[in-house]
Formats: sequence, structure tokens, C-alpha cells
Amino acid sequence: MSRGGGSQVLSVSVSVGAGFIVLVALAFMLRGILKLQEAGNIDERSAIGLTGSVYLKIPPSRTGKGKVTVLVQSRLVEFDAVTDATEDIPTGQEIEVVEVTGKSTMVVRGKKVES
Repeated sequence: MSRGGGSQVLSVSVSVGAGFIVLVALAFMLRGILKLQEAGNIDERSAIGLTGSVYLKIPPSRTGKGKVTVLVQSRLVEFDAVTDATEDIPTGQEIEVVEVTGKSTMVVRGKKVES
């Protein structure tokens, strides 16, 4: 603008205005991009009442931990598991989650196999 005969005040004003418009547009774009994020965290408590299967044998009476796989919030997740049963729960048996203890340890019980 200054080469075309415009004043310096007008040139600076137009430049600052254009810079501000671009800054606002960029802020809206970044805000939109950040809205696309998702944490992906699983709420372990939502597993209570769900069924799954034993991945590693679960020792009886909470004497040790085994592992179970449960479909939680549309994701197949592996958790540590204990049981209050007097017999161990073998690998492959279907289980039901009864409680969540600690950070992500499931208390489970074996489901009866129906004939």
C-alpha cells in the first residue's frame, strides 16, 4: 500500500487488521482440532456385572492373582483377577466380574456351565 501511494498509517492499520483476522482464524482451527481428541480411558467400575473368560488360572480364596479378559466399553481388556471361591478357576472358563478392588483388580466368580 505504501508503494501505491497510501499513507504509512493506513498500511500499518491494514497489516495489523489482516494479522488479527488470521490469528483469530487460526485459533478457531486449533480449537476445532482439539475437540477431536479423545482420552480413551476405561472406567474399570463399568466392568462390574459383565462376563469374560479366564486367561491365566485364578488361585482360590484370593491367595494369588490370575488374569481375565473382559469386553468393556467396546474394547477387549485384560485385567488382574482374584476370586473368593474355594477352588481355582481354570483357564478358559467363563467368569462374571463381581467387584473392582485396588486400581484395576477384578474380583470374579466362575459361571456355571449350562448343559
